[in-house]
Amino acid sequence: MHLFFIHPLIFTLLILFLPKDRGMDQWEKIMVKPERTTSWKQTIGYWAFILLLIPPCFEAALWLLQYRPYVQEAYSIHAEPSHCLIHHPQLGFALNPGHYLVTMNEGLRYHVTHGEDSLRITANRPLPDSLPMIYLMGCSYTYGMGVDDSLSFPYLLQQELRNVQVKNLGVPGFGTVQSLLQLRQRIKAGEHPALVMLNYADFHEGRNVLSPGFRHALSVGYQQSDESVNEAMGKSRVPYAELPLGKLRLRSCPWDSLYQDWRYRDALASVNFFQSLSDDIHLHQLEPQAVTLALCQEMKALCDSVGVPFLVTGLTQTSQTQTTLHQLQEAGISTLDISVDLRDPRFNNAPFDSHPNALAHQHYARKVGEWTSSWVCDGAGR
Repeated sequence: MHLFFIHPLIFTLLILFLPKDRGMDQWEKIMVKPERTTSWKQTIGYWAFILLLIPPCFEAALWLLQYRPYVQEAYSIHAEPSHCLIHHPQLGFALNPGHYLVTMNEGLRYHVTHGEDSLRITANRPLPDSLPMIYLMGCSYTYGMGVDDSLSFPYLLQQELRNVQVKNLGVPGFGTVQSLLQLRQRIKAGEHPALVMLNYADFHEGRNVLSPGFRHALSVGYQQSDESVNEAMGKSRVPYAELPLGKLRLRSCPWDSLYQDWRYRDALASVNFFQSLSDDIHLHQLEPQAVTLALCQEMKALCDSVGVPFLVTGLTQTSQTQTTLHQLQEAGISTLDISVDLRDPRFNNAPFDSHPNALAHQHYARKVGEWTSSWVCDGAGR
């Protein structure tokens, strides 16, 4: 049995059966098997009374163990004009072309510019189409959520690499599933990048399988941020991956079916406890690590089919990131650790947000720049 469940269960039994102040005689009276002379009605009434006591006692035990009803963390993000994100039929959501002033948690403000190609810009001027392209793929960390256009590491890298086009394919909320779909779409459309760089963070694993936690973050997060965006997302289907019988399969989930809190989760610790336990069990059944490895292998195979180098970088300084990079290396995929400790307030946007700040983006750009300084592909480079 899960240890998460055992502790409050033991407390509940103690609350029910531990005698208070009447000594062992009272204990024996409570625990003694009903005498044969006891009628069946009395026996049923006795056990019905015990069963009725279990829910409130279990709730009390949870509170004694510091469990609480669910409380949604306060979080807000607003864009002027609105609709900086729009729904996408395959990717779930995408960037809406335009220039936006974004405010996070009423304190962090930054400017973003999405080009007509629905990508965040990496230069303040158009670049020649004849230049070789580098794809930087990932989530909000690659996109540069929390910093101005010119402070994101794809933009900084473009300033260093004058003879290539750096394409920032990062989108807030994306995982490796969307990166694979993006790569498929672009290669099918005839694009031939000189390098594909997937920027990995450990939380992508939950996104790749559409874990209960990520489902909740998407549905509740958008509800509490920009209502107009949440309404626009109603047409979306969010992609995720499975490994039935060890074979990679991509699926999608309608936006309005992402997640539903159980009734009274925000009022009762016991409801929150059991839904959290259910979510945890479900996550382990989804095999997020194996799915992520399979997605990266699929991207590598796609790049190999068109003769394009493929590199996976690690953005988050965690043991899970190191484990994943090691597994990828064993699978024959090139990796590069460019991580910083984002728990360190020097590298995040505290107190308003935990995304990488300008200093972290400088670090990412420097690490990637050092790697690309020795990279040569059809004359591309510094």
